Amino acid sequence: MNKITLLLLWLLLPAGLAVAQDSERTSYFPYQTGDFWVNEVYEMNVYYEDERIDVIADSMNHEGEIVYTLSSTLSLPNERIYHISIDSLGNIYSDWWYDKGELVKILDTSKEVGETWIAAKTHTYEIAEIVDKYTLEIFGDSTKVKEILYAANNDSTGTAQEGYHRMYVWWSEKFGILEQRSLLFGGLEPVLKGSKIGELVYGDTTANLRPVSIEPEPFGTPPQSFQMRNYPNPFNSTTNFVIETETPDRFTLEVYDRVGRKVAEIFNNKQFASGRHTVSWQAGNLATGMYFLRLSSRGGVQVQTITYLK
Repeated sequence: MNKITLLLLWLLLPAGLAVAQDSERTSYFPYQTGDFWVNEVYEMNVYYEDERIDVIADSMNHEGEIVYTLSSTLSLPNERIYHISIDSLGNIYSDWWYDKGELVKILDTSKEVGETWIAAKTHTYEIAEIVDKYTLEIFGDSTKVKEILYAANNDSTGTAQEGYHRMYVWWSEKFGILEQRSLLFGGLEPVLKGSKIGELVYGDTTANLRPVSIEPEPFGTPPQSFQMRNYPNPFNSTTNFVIETETPDRFTLEVYDRVGRKVAEIFNNKQFASGRHTVSWQAGNLATGMYFLRLSSRGGVQVQTITYLK
C-alpha cells in the first residue's frame, strides 16, 4: 500500500527505432524508453485506483521528431496505449486527452503566464492558457511548475478563461505532469506519486493495480449526515468551506500536507446547528501545493484535496 493511500486511510479513521539518450531528456517530459511514473487516480475526490504509465518504445517520425509510445495500466486488464511527440522546440503533442487518433499540442513550452495556444480543433477550438508559474519542491527537488487551464472556445483568438473550462493541469519542468484536475463531472484526476527517470527513482513507485471497489458500510454504522465542499479550488489567498449538516453536531476541520503532517487547524470541536454553514480561511504562510482537508464529527469523517497557489 502506498504512502498517500495510507495517509488517506488514516485521515478517514473517526516508424524507425531511435535510442533516447539521458543527456537529451526534455523539460516537462523527462521520460524515455524504460522509464515510468505512477499516479494515484481520484474521482470526485475519492481514491479510484493507481495507474502506472510505462514508456515502452520510441521512434522517429517524418519530421525527425521522437515519438514515445506509452502503456497505461488504468482499469486493468485492458492496456491503454498513448503517444507523446516532442518537436525541436520542446513542445509536447499527444493523442492522450482528446482521444481523436491524432497528436495535438498539449504543452507549448514557449508560453508564459497569460499566453494561450490552440491545442486542437474539433467542433470548437481547444484553447490552453498558462494561468500561473512558480517553483515547488517535489520529491525533495526544486522544480518550475506551470499551471495550465484547458477549455473549449468558439473563437480561435479567445482565451481559455473565456471558454468552457475542461481541466487544470500542473506541469513540472523536472517530473512532467504533477496533477490533472477535471472540471467536468465525474472526470478522473491523476496525481503523481512517484517516477523512475533513468537510474533515479523519486517518490513512491509501487502501484496498487487492482481497481478499488466501494464497500458497503458495516451493518449498524449510520450514514454520514454532513457534506463539505470548498471554493475556489485551486485558490491563491482565501478559500471558503461550505458545510451542510442534517443534524446539530460538533466538527473539527484540519489541514494536512502530502506526507501527513498537520499544518493547520481551522476549528476544533465547534458546534454547528443543522443547515448550511460557510467558513472562510486564509492559507497564510503555507507553501504552494496540494493539501488534504479532514472534517470530522461524531457522524463520520470526510477528506478532500485542495490546492494552494501563492
